Amino acid sequence: MGEAATNKRATLEALRKLLERGQTDEVLALVASLLDNLGGLSLEVARLKRSLVGRKSEKLDPNQLSLMLELLDESREAHGEGLAPRASPSSYSPTPWSARSSPTAGRRNMRAR
Repeated sequence: MGEAATNKRATLEALRKLLERGQTDEVLALVASLLDNLGGLSLEVARLKRSLVGRKSEKLDPNQLSLMLELLDESREAHGEGLAPRASPSSYSPTPWSARSSPTAGRRNMRAR
């Protein structure tokens, strides 16, 4: 049996004994303590999830982008292809949704299958 199951069983047994003795205030205090601990653990799990998959992990280092563009230029030069003028990464501006032909352009209806 795992440690968590042993702790759960011991906690339930302690609560049962307190209830048999009529010590309801102690039971309520123990339950409140367990709920506080659960709340703290839930916040910690949420923080760890954000650090793994949140905005921070999605940032692109400008140095990485510059290196990739340099490698692309070198590759084109090695293959004898002309270099097209390139905008700096900071001047990139994506096409706004309102200027696109259709937000669903090129997509097929999957329900039709």
